[in-house]
Amino acid sequence: MKRVQYLAATAIFAIGLAGHAGAATFVIDPNAGMDGTKLFLTAAKDASSSTGSVASADDVNISVVGPSDFASGYANIKPVKGGSLTDLIFTPVDPNLFNSFSFRGQSLQGNVTLDLIVTDNQGDPAQTLMFTIPKKNADFGPFGIISTDGGTIKSVELSLPTGFKEAKQFQFDCVVTSPSCSNNGGVPEPATWALMLVGIGGLGGAMRSRRRAAALI
Repeated sequence: MKRVQYLAATAIFAIGLAGHAGAATFVIDPNAGMDGTKLFLTAAKDASSSTGSVASADDVNISVVGPSDFASGYANIKPVKGGSLTDLIFTPVDPNLFNSFSFRGQSLQGNVTLDLIVTDNQGDPAQTLMFTIPKKNADFGPFGIISTDGGTIKSVELSLPTGFKEAKQFQFDCVVTSPSCSNNGGVPEPATWALMLVGIGGLGGAMRSRRRAAALI
């Protein structure tokens, strides 16, 4: 009985947390590139913007600082010949859809710092997470971020003042509650934990009832 009461109290606490999800926190994802869904680019030449598809057609808008070439598919974005690419901004059409982001790339310079600036859909201040790129003209990453408390991505900016040689292999991870995109291992939301705990409590009660019934036979 005490165990059931404990599980119920924990579930109620988790539901309370779900109602206070206004403070989203993003951290560097230790599994970046392993648990996301690929972003497929729409080809565009000498352009400042294009789109990408994860869950459905054109569900991410992409803009860049410096005219660039967008390759088609799970591919790369490069500056045009003689140009520079210093910033990329990814804006999901549905700001409730994704809770993580990752990417790879190459830098024109080594021993530089790349800033990833994420704005969540919960109204919190933008967060800046920094990644060190040790070598020039060599693949780096995957680098990525993930929400620890159910926050979702309104926009992500990649800023590298010294310039990208290319940025590529972008991935987003869908939230558990999204109907249009399957989850790929994201952090469960508090409400999901609450339902799991209630289910475990109910299962425990059912098993005890069966044991009592068997003892009476």
